[in-house]
Amino acid sequence: MNRGLARRTVFETRADIRSFLSLVARAVRDRRIEVHAFSILSTHFHFILRSLDGEVSESCRWMEQGHVQRFNRVRDRDGPLFRGRFQSIPVESAFYLQTLFRYIDQNAVDAGIVALADQYEFGSSRAFVGGPHEVPWLSRDLVDALVTPWMAQAGTWANAYRLAFRPRLSPAQRHLVEARIAHPSRDLRGIDSLVASAPPEVRAWMVERAHLADGTKPGLPLVDGEEVRRVVATHRCRDARAVVATGPRRWRSLWDLVEVALLRLLAGETHAAIARRLGWHGSLVHRVNAEHHATVRNDRGYADTAALVAHEVLNSVAPSPLAATGIAELGRRMRA
Repeated sequence: MNRGLARRTVFETRADIRSFLSLVARAVRDRRIEVHAFSILSTHFHFILRSLDGEVSESCRWMEQGHVQRFNRVRDRDGPLFRGRFQSIPVESAFYLQTLFRYIDQNAVDAGIVALADQYEFGSSRAFVGGPHEVPWLSRDLVDALVTPWMAQAGTWANAYRLAFRPRLSPAQRHLVEARIAHPSRDLRGIDSLVASAPPEVRAWMVERAHLADGTKPGLPLVDGEEVRRVVATHRCRDARAVVATGPRRWRSLWDLVEVALLRLLAGETHAAIARRLGWHGSLVHRVNAEHHATVRNDRGYADTAALVAHEVLNSVAPSPLAATGIAELGRRMRA
């Protein structure tokens, strides 16, 4: 992905975009890259691509440089056009990749250019729905893994694509992509198994995170913070007086520990954000989160309860059976 310097327009005309895409097509024909999704707007672009020669940086540099040279030449200008080097982030999770496909599809919709993603001329959604003749250099194998499970219900590949990709992203899913862009070093490889996990596996994951926790880095957001609060509030109403021992003769509301922990682990919120959300002092959030780490390691009953609540929250982002089938096949193809 990349955008214009100071958010300036980098694709002023349809000819600009078509010329840039011709460079992309050449890189595909030269067997340097595969392109699986794209969206090009006036100020920025997104691609999902796979490098075939191990030189993704060189391929992207060549495409950007070719666009800038043409852009400057036809306008009799010189100087930089993009804000700097493109940003590239490895995609290691099938669940995240499915979310990323939908995020890219929605670019033009979110910009107010079109009402539906497949109406936008310079996005892969239209190319996929229109058929392989639309953009012959666009790879279909990863998208096909997500679309195929819907074929029996949809009747045609185009309708199956719409069923697989049309649902709008939730705020948490959008935040997941944007947080991944902002923090590309955070590990997403455990997400696929976590989203599909039963409570015992969720408990094991929470205990592992407690052992690894350094107290400073929240998890990447998988769900919205309000969903965490809604599920915790339901349990709190059933047993408002539930407490857990967090030290010698020291007790804490069980639901306070669970709420803070899941806002960190599943909603990806910082201590400061949690403090604002709950109306607490930041130091109290810090302390409660530390108590969770210690308690989830040492108190099996608390760990089971926290895992049960986490599992309920994760159900809000768990894919439907058909989508889950596609994501599982997508993961297999990614590893192939």
